[in-house]
Amino acid sequence: NAGDPVSYKFECTPNDVIVTETGVTKLMDLKTGQPIGDDSSAVMTAGAAMMALATDKGDPQLVPAEAVKNAASGWDLTIRLPKNDRQLKAVGKAKMMSLFTSGYTMAVMMDGPARARWNDFMRRCQA
Repeated sequence: NAGDPVSYKFECTPNDVIVTETGVTKLMDLKTGQPIGDDSSAVMTAGAAMMALATDKGDPQLVPAEAVKNAASGWDLTIRLPKNDRQLKAVGKAKMMSLFTSGYTMAVMMDGPARARWNDFMRRCQA
């Protein structure tokens, strides 16, 4: 994305898939409606870090995320999803996926090769 420091990372663990979006900016505290700063002195208010794995196959279900300041800008948000999570499975059939937050969110188009790579990841993750 044109130099944006945003990336998605998926890691398999024995029980979960760890999902991280790096460099999330323009977050808003959904409880107060106040913006969360992106600079080095910014503070994440309690309960403001929320994220969901979203596809074109359903509505995003925001869950509390772990938030860590990103060295370049913004925040790195991480959630853990059980391996049998519906949205994890939906990615393998989706035309689009995204890590949905209260801030900058980008959609990733899923074509045949991308879905095949995802399904291979999930197959290996289940083993």
